Amino acid sequence: MSIDVYAPCPCGSGKKFKWCCQPIYQEIEKAFAQEAQGQHESALRIMDEIVAQHPDNPEAWGRKAQLLYEMEKLEESDKALKKAFEVNPNYPFGHLLQGIMRQQEGEVQGSLLLFRRAAALYDLEARDMLAQVYSLIAECESYLHRPVAARAALRIAIHNAPGQEELRTALDRYFGEQAPLPRAARQDYSLLPPQQADAETPPWRSALVTRDNIRLSELATIFEDLTRDRPNDVAAWYNLGLARAWLGENAKAVEALDRYVLGEANEERAAAAWTLAEVLRCGRGMEEQTDHVEHWVVLPIQDANQIVPILEHLGKEQRLLLFKTEQQAMIVGLVTEKPALLTGSPAHAMPLQSHIAVGQGVVQLWHVNADAVNRLRQELQLLNPGAFGQRHEEFKVASAFSEVLAEGVVFPIGQISDDELGKRINDRMEHYLEDVWVQRPLMAIENQTPVNAAADRKLRKKVKGVVQFLEDCALMVRARYDFARLRRKLGLEQATASAAAGARDISAMAASELAALKPADLTDEQLEQAYRSAHQLDADELADSFAGSLVARPVSARQVDRAPVFFFQVQKALQDGRLDDALIRVEEGERFDCENNEGRRRNEFELRRGQVLVKRKEANQAWDVFQRLIERTPADMRVRAAATEGMLSLREGARAMQFAEGGLAKARELNDRESEGAFLELVEAARKVGR
Repeated sequence: MSIDVYAPCPCGSGKKFKWCCQPIYQEIEKAFAQEAQGQHESALRIMDEIVAQHPDNPEAWGRKAQLLYEMEKLEESDKALKKAFEVNPNYPFGHLLQGIMRQQEGEVQGSLLLFRRAAALYDLEARDMLAQVYSLIAECESYLHRPVAARAALRIAIHNAPGQEELRTALDRYFGEQAPLPRAARQDYSLLPPQQADAETPPWRSALVTRDNIRLSELATIFEDLTRDRPNDVAAWYNLGLARAWLGENAKAVEALDRYVLGEANEERAAAAWTLAEVLRCGRGMEEQTDHVEHWVVLPIQDANQIVPILEHLGKEQRLLLFKTEQQAMIVGLVTEKPALLTGSPAHAMPLQSHIAVGQGVVQLWHVNADAVNRLRQELQLLNPGAFGQRHEEFKVASAFSEVLAEGVVFPIGQISDDELGKRINDRMEHYLEDVWVQRPLMAIENQTPVNAAADRKLRKKVKGVVQFLEDCALMVRARYDFARLRRKLGLEQATASAAAGARDISAMAASELAALKPADLTDEQLEQAYRSAHQLDADELADSFAGSLVARPVSARQVDRAPVFFFQVQKALQDGRLDDALIRVEEGERFDCENNEGRRRNEFELRRGQVLVKRKEANQAWDVFQRLIERTPADMRVRAAATEGMLSLREGARAMQFAEGGLAKARELNDRESEGAFLELVEAARKVGR
């Protein structure tokens, strides 16, 4: 317990240690030495004498509380600590000790609040104590997935204890180049200078020059005052966001960064700030504000004997990959989607369906794709309904930054070379980002899709920041995807001169580039790619033009499947109110499929014919189409649901009831519980229409 005699006293009196508590510390050290030797009664006797002689000294009571805590006399320790707070409610070591107690109990959030309170109460010259407090803060913030706050705390700890090599080692381990964090989560951020010259303004000077020797709460207050006085000072908003991020106040930090991005004219600086905002959104407590959440399902195990057969079943399907863990009682791994072929198939790679952990009486499933998790959950329950109890579901922020792009990753099935696996990973990432992600509404860009937001003058800065965040995260999952493709596709940057001079990569073109293409100059493959790219970018008029040119061309080989193109044309015609054209496109598409694809998509065209007839309010014709289709595909619950919904929209209650009851009976026959629930609702809806 060596303390610099000229340092502020840890009792919080404001006096120097030499002239405050030094006289009692020799006795305090004796007590702890006795306790270390197992002489508990002697240690307590010494401490009782200290508090009897110094009943108005919070340090005497606080150290007694510490001694009792180390002796596991928790109730007595609590009482002693209350005595210390009665003497001085702002006793810093008391809050530190309380925080340590809460941390040992597993209350990370509660202990963090106490550690930050202690940090705010300790004198800035109490360096040893501040180093201890901030190292504990860094530990808590890391656990809560708030790396920006953790790094700031660790830096302050090093500032206060520059000789502690373990702190520098921790900084390099957790925030160095090899740390498992995206670059935006690792970097050391700096405050911006003010927009207005304020060389004589003390708040600015103290904040910019002595960041590591200023209370973070005071730093945030400085910029709160400045943004109130100067609401158009974008640098002040950025600094407020950064100060709040250093405090672990991620929600408030994102609010301030949002104001900064709105006012910052430089797109690159604004995008960098929004990349930081994406990092902050991945912290605990941001579940309602982030696009990166995991869906967790917990299944209590009722019959442990049935779990091994379930895992063996997944293993036989080549879907279960298990990891080694330090906890031998816990089985941890992942389950991939079902391969098209099972044992004996060539090596390939499959997307993740769900992480899985088995142990402590439960099976846990989690993934950022909620639908994938629920499909696996249903599969496990159907394999053995008696194995599990009532499920529990919840959403959490992504458990690691590598999970942000989990939907774009594949895992090897069988023996596969690193080069081939890398190619499969890249192909999957390309599909996810360019086909799925670009069309997904995101909270980070005001619930707009990236395609639409990139065309908005204000939102494009945020889109740039989000894309940069994804690129940082992609490095953590071995993805070799070229994010310049995504930026170009979204119109965030132009093609390089070398790319423009080389072969045209139509799949990476922005809408403006696609519009400049002449269909007559394109091969069938290029024209189909141009259609798909325009469709991905929501350029529907352009996609319709390419689709029309494509289906008008004769095919050069047998078994060509152009059903998706015809389906798009049907949907576009319906959206435009061209009902006659929609029916014509169905007939042309079905004829083309029969002539060039052996009629593989016939049922899908028939389904669309029925739906078009519903839009045309031709109830009898639609009924006949749906009836024939159900006779051909009795187990296709999608067809039965579409038929029921079609009749409901036409207010044909009796016919809707017939389809709904038939679907309900088939669902029960197939033991399809999800469809059973849906058809129960459709039966009720048909009953209401028929009244």
